[in-house]
Amino acid sequence: MFVGDYWIMTEKTAFLKKIGDNARNRVLEFFIEGRGLDYAKQDVAEETKVSRQTIYKIIEEFIENDFIVFSRKAGKTNLYKLNEKSRIVKSFIDIFEAAIREEINKATNNKTLKPITQHA
Repeated sequence: MFVGDYWIMTEKTAFLKKIGDNARNRVLEFFIEGRGLDYAKQDVAEETKVSRQTIYKIIEEFIENDFIVFSRKAGKTNLYKLNEKSRIVKSFIDIFEAAIREEINKATNNKTLKPITQHA
């Protein structure tokens, strides 16, 4: 649904339906969807619609738990990306992809789809 110039999600994603819709899970989903890319805290706040203050706390928590890692500096801005080497993160990615496959299977009359990726 559009509100002014912004698209507002009115339905939970498949992933958030499975693990719950809260600020931490929205941030986790954002990093999973954009894996391989790095982001500034401000970008994460804008895209997830989570306050900057909350994003700062979540980013620090995710760094401590090894979910995300510092990637590089762009000027004065620190950029972060998903830590795809983490076993826990790999499990979250598996849940993310399984949730999407399940939604697609439901929409396509339960035709089974192959996994999206395989982890080493």
